[in-house]
Amino acid sequence: MADLTLKELILQIELKLATDLVKLDFGPKVEYVYNPLEYAVDVHSRYLDLACSGRKKALFLGMNPGPWGMMQNGVPFGESTSVKEFLKLTGVIHRPDNEHPQRPVLGLDCKRREVSGKRFWSLVELLGDGSPHDFFRNCTVHNYFPLCLLSGKGKNVTPPELKTAVQKEINEMCDQSLVNVISLLDIEIVIAVGRFAEKRAQIIKERFQLPIRVCYISHPSPRNPESNKNWLLSTKDLLLNKYGLLKLFSP
Repeated sequence: MADLTLKELILQIELKLATDLVKLDFGPKVEYVYNPLEYAVDVHSRYLDLACSGRKKALFLGMNPGPWGMMQNGVPFGESTSVKEFLKLTGVIHRPDNEHPQRPVLGLDCKRREVSGKRFWSLVELLGDGSPHDFFRNCTVHNYFPLCLLSGKGKNVTPPELKTAVQKEINEMCDQSLVNVISLLDIEIVIAVGRFAEKRAQIIKERFQLPIRVCYISHPSPRNPESNKNWLLSTKDLLLNKYGLLKLFSP
C-alpha cells in the first residue's frame, strides 16, 4: 500500500472523527444530524487539495458547519458564491439520508447566502492578492466540530447548546482530532474564529503542551454585534498590526 499524502492523512483524521461523533446521542434538542464529510466528501476532498497540500504555519479554526455554508457543500465557511467563484471548487454533492424538509442540501446551487462565509472569504481575499493560493501558502481553515445538528424546527444547534455530558464527549474527541491535525500540518499559530474556538485552542495548548500561539478574531456572524462594525477592515488590522502576522500573507 502506497504511503498516504498529507491531504489524505488529514481527510482520514476528519472522517474518523465524524464517524465517531455520529454515534453519540446528542439529546432531545437534536433531531437531524448532517455529516457533510459523507455526502459532500467529493467537494471537501478538493478543498483539502487546495488547503492542505503541504505543511502550514497558521490554522484558522471555526466551530461547526452552518446550515447555509459547509452543511451545503463540505467547505468550511462555505458560502456558495465564494466556493464557486473565489475558491473555484466543484464536485458531486449527494443528499443526507435523514434530511429536514425545510433544510434541504442544495449543494453549490444553494441561493441563500451565508453571511459568515461571505465575510470570511472576503477577508481571505483581502489578506492575499485576490487569490486563494496566496492565503493557502501558509494558512488553512478547519472546523472543530464537523457535523451540523438541527432541531425539529430546523434550527442550527451548536455544541455549547448541548447537555454538559454530551459536550464532554464531543470535546474529548474533537480536541484529540484537532491536536492530530495541528501536529500533522506543523501549525505554529491557531487563529480562533470566535470565543468557542479560542477556548478549545487554549485548552489543547495547555493540556497537550503544544508549542502554538493562539490568536482571537471575532466571529463574522451577523448575530455577533462585533462583526457588524466593519468586521473586514478591523479584523485585517488586528491580524496584521496587533498580532504582527503580515509575513503569513506576504509573497
